[in-house]
Amino acid sequence: MSKRNAEHRHVRETYWNEVCVLPRTPRHQYWYRYIATAGNFALAPPKEYAYPKIKNPKLRGVACKHVIHALTRLQSSSWQLSIARALQRLRRK
Repeated sequence: MSKRNAEHRHVRETYWNEVCVLPRTPRHQYWYRYIATAGNFALAPPKEYAYPKIKNPKLRGVACKHVIHALTRLQSSSWQLSIARALQRLRRK
């Protein structure tokens, strides 16, 4: 297997195994961190156990549009290939 294919496979496996995202925005903190804690996909600390009764009482959504967009892009094989190429360039330096 070539180094290029191995790098692409590594990026693909990394994405499908586990991706950790921790937005530092107030929107995530007050709207979505409780949902992430309840769903057991929050990075800790901090975890949020207080129900968002003012900001998100109906518990809509799991992340902001920017996080969802970025994670959707990572599913694309062309983006995975671009990441693999960037990693190869960094390793050559």
